[in-house]
Amino acid sequence: MLERERRNGHILTATMRSERLPEQSILIRNLSHRGIGARTLGAPPIEGEEVMLQLDGRAIVGRIRWVRGIRGPLGPSLSTSEPLTPLENLMPAAPHVEPTPEVEFKEIEEEGEGWQ
Repeated sequence: MLERERRNGHILTATMRSERLPEQSILIRNLSHRGIGARTLGAPPIEGEEVMLQLDGRAIVGRIRWVRGIRGPLGPSLSTSEPLTPLENLMPAAPHVEPTPEVEFKEIEEEGEGWQ
């Protein structure tokens, strides 16, 4: 089994079309060198269908590997020999989040009969 490649998880917009489907907008949720995770509100592609993706002025050919339902996510693998690093740079940096400080919980003792 292949180890899953690290993916950048942010949202980008792109377009997708195929011989069967007209051009439609997609939301790219994650991106790696081998594929993307996306969602479309248009007609879904079918597994095995070849698609053309347009992202930031670049045309990339892909093949749909999986589709989850009519409006569900989809995953085309990418067939490009070009490194996708410039595309990954389009992804906004994840916001820095400070770690949650340690919280200490103390048991509260009941006081009197009125405690409920």
